[in-house]
Amino acid sequence: YRMDLKDPLVAVYAEFFPRLFRPLEEMPEDLRAHLRYPKDLFKYQAMLYRSYHMQDVQTFYNQEDLWEIPNEIYSGQAQMMEPYYIIVKLPGEKREEFLLMVPFTPARKDNMIGWLAARCDGASYGDLLVYMLPKDRLIFGPMQIEARIDQQPEISSRLTLWGQRGSEVIRGNLLVIPIERSFLYVEPIYLQARQEPEIPAFPGGGLPTEDWSRPPRRDIRSAAIPELKQVIVAFAGQVIMRDTFEEALFDLFDPDAGSGALSPEPAARRVPIAPSGSDLRSAAEMAAEAEAHYQRVRTSLQQWDWAGAGEEMEALENTIKTLRKALEEEKTN
Repeated sequence: YRMDLKDPLVAVYAEFFPRLFRPLEEMPEDLRAHLRYPKDLFKYQAMLYRSYHMQDVQTFYNQEDLWEIPNEIYSGQAQMMEPYYIIVKLPGEKREEFLLMVPFTPARKDNMIGWLAARCDGASYGDLLVYMLPKDRLIFGPMQIEARIDQQPEISSRLTLWGQRGSEVIRGNLLVIPIERSFLYVEPIYLQARQEPEIPAFPGGGLPTEDWSRPPRRDIRSAAIPELKQVIVAFAGQVIMRDTFEEALFDLFDPDAGSGALSPEPAARRVPIAPSGSDLRSAAEMAAEAEAHYQRVRTSLQQWDWAGAGEEMEALENTIKTLRKALEEEKTN
């Protein structure tokens, strides 16, 4: 299906294969609902925009306001952050939508300066939006959040301990999630059994001979399956690590949960909160509901059900707002 009828390359191919290409309008609706903006194209556009966001000629000539795509810590190594798909509500919009996004930082600095998003839903498919962040405010970029994680003694010691027990600690992709006028940072922690490669077996035992041509045995480490161990969540200067996203979300917005970066031992009993209005659920129940919505978002994305994922993401955001409001009211009372 042709997205752009004026594309010269596709026009040439269409002359040779007239039955192969069709206008986008002929695509069935059930397929159009699953369209995603291509990540490779978006990555190149983001790379170019690092320089071409500058509109002043002199500023562009002197390269005075260069941006960078920030690094993140993935599997123990610093690497350039990959664009990621996410469902959020854009500023000024009424509902959540499916986006492909990546943040920007100023050149040679780690604070976040803006973010680029590609829309994937309906008539807005293909629209690129850039959100500029105020320069007079320090908004943490991905590497600053990674540094804050490393600076938490409880978290860093726990990760080091796991790494010394025969497990490989894998820090997953850091997600920067815009929520209204703030950002929520989420990073999963995985553990994978560290297995040493087997020593190749030689014919007849002993050292290999000149006629030995048997290939070495395959490294079986690839068979190990990473297991989600903890979830690190950062918001408004707080960095905590909990067993589940539900616990992290609850303790992040609970003023009585304490400032500990790790899960309390034993787990503290959740105190019911009665917010004003008709919503009399406890904070623990709302946190559990948020976790359920989050899991359904992941399931919908795995099944390529963007509409269902959007509905669950909207419900998740509403639950977070209700939980936050309830906890703030409890704190004032």
